[in-house]
Amino acid sequence: MNGSKEMPASSGGGAGPRGPSWGTDVLVAVLLIVLQVLVVGYMWFAAGMDGWARSFDGESRYGSVRDQAVLVTWIAAGVGVAVALVLVAFGRGGRGWVTAVTQGVLAAVLAGGAYAAHREAHPPSPPAQHVYRGEGVTSCTAQAHAKDGCK
Repeated sequence: MNGSKEMPASSGGGAGPRGPSWGTDVLVAVLLIVLQVLVVGYMWFAAGMDGWARSFDGESRYGSVRDQAVLVTWIAAGVGVAVALVLVAFGRGGRGWVTAVTQGVLAAVLAGGAYAAHREAHPPSPPAQHVYRGEGVTSCTAQAHAKDGCK
């Protein structure tokens, strides 16, 4: 046709597939990871410095700054999950999967780290031991009845 190159028509009648290109998807994934690592890393650096300073005062090495770092880590993980879900839900033609997968993996890593750090700073207390005195027993499942049988 007169030596000109024709563009193939897309199914929607538009100029081609909509959504981010592969390069844009990778760039967004890298930028989001860098942003999350900087924010979360700074908070954990501050928590480490706070713990270091507390160690000289003879205080507990876990303070409110560590709790704030755990909170920021949970928020970053939640944002990662939200970004992944939005990209998967509204992605067209399989675009946005690189960012969605990297954000999902990063969210899992951040959530695991936040959970472990919280458990280290606030270990679960052992269950309270109930001392049975044998007064007012009205149930056959009480400890006093277990050895003698229910009467």
